[in-house]
Amino acid sequence: MAELLVRAGERIALIGLTQPMASRRAASRIAGSLATHENDAAVQSSLPPPARLSRFSSALLFGDFLDPPSAIAERFNAMAEGGVVGHVVQILDPAEETLAYHGRIEFRSPETSERWVADRVETLRPAYQRKLAEHRASLEEITRRIGWSFLVHHTDRPAAEPLLALIMRLQGMASDYRWKPDAALGSGATS
Repeated sequence: MAELLVRAGERIALIGLTQPMASRRAASRIAGSLATHENDAAVQSSLPPPARLSRFSSALLFGDFLDPPSAIAERFNAMAEGGVVGHVVQILDPAEETLAYHGRIEFRSPETSERWVADRVETLRPAYQRKLAEHRASLEEITRRIGWSFLVHHTDRPAAEPLLALIMRLQGMASDYRWKPDAALGSGATS
């Protein structure tokens, strides 16, 4: 996405880590900055850092966004109040949504040493899926309320799909089937 934006003449930055730039090497500089600062709070946090963005900026936010909805709303609202337009792409593995496991499973946090063992994980599936659906509905409501777009991308699908949807959204092509909510359905489609 960074490459495409720079080629289109846009200035890009990694929130809280780099300054906006329009150089043809911007994507390489961002990648280098990520590698250099991999242990910084701005990179480790699952929410965008509380950095001040210039008014009328657009923020492209990619992540799992599994933090508590109140924390997400607080951060997104602060950005929107500063005049930032946002496009949120929630990235999930299909196994995260279906909890397609059986038997005894150990879950470990990738960020901490926290672990949890479920003896019969299949008994948790209905409640887990309901909670995840409620969480996604909260994200959709948060972004809808502040006028931001929201898209779900699954890791078993090509990365080009959300990128194409983002490009269409940024170009103002509101007829894009992934972004324009169907009035009869009341919510946007997801991939």
